[in-house]
Amino acid sequence: MKSHLAHAVRSFLPSVLRDSLKDIYQSSVNKYYRLGTPFLRATYDKIAREDLTTLIDEVPPGEVLFIFGDADTETPWELVKDKIQNRRHNYKIIEGAGHSVFRTHSALVAEAIVNFYNGKST
Repeated sequence: MKSHLAHAVRSFLPSVLRDSLKDIYQSSVNKYYRLGTPFLRATYDKIAREDLTTLIDEVPPGEVLFIFGDADTETPWELVKDKIQNRRHNYKIIEGAGHSVFRTHSALVAEAIVNFYNGKST
């Protein structure tokens, strides 16, 4: 729900206002951002504010494994599902996992990576 609202807000708020709201949120809520060095904050800002979905088309099919949690509200699978499936990329959806799928479901992520590396279906 949160990400759908964020995408709706993006479509009608001017970018200056969006960036200001994001700065307020990051500074007050996200302790890693708040305590990070200026370099870390700038890097995070670049990643968090940039639409990276266009890069999916640049990756040759079969070269990477995309891993998503089906409960991820920050970067939902639904946002990239069509691009990934249309390009026939490898992907694994982990049930019950949110955005931190690598931390919360590490054994399942490790298994998916090993299977991908060994050429097994994910």
